[in-house]
Amino acid sequence: MLFGGVTEYNEKLNDTWKFNTESGEWTEVGIQQIDAPLARCGHSANVYNNRFMLIFGGTYKSKHEMNDIHAFDLNSNSWVLLYNNVVHELERPPQEYKPGSTSRS
Repeated sequence: MLFGGVTEYNEKLNDTWKFNTESGEWTEVGIQQIDAPLARCGHSANVYNNRFMLIFGGTYKSKHEMNDIHAFDLNSNSWVLLYNNVVHELERPPQEYKPGSTSRS
């Protein structure tokens, strides 16, 4: 799975791609862009329980660091917002650009 990134012209992306290990081919996942997280680069992404790709942080536009968490459901090919610091007032990590991450199922 792959989400977002940046072009050679510093344009941030919010596209979602799947890699087929048998054929060696990438396929763009056809989802409604309104459901996808904001375009970004420098975020972390992990697959959890072979069902969800979680993304956190990254940069939107030039220097706008993100502090949200989204889950992509691999079965339904749909995005869900799990956490947005505008809505929640919880203890949370600082906004991050290029955060490191690991996952555990």
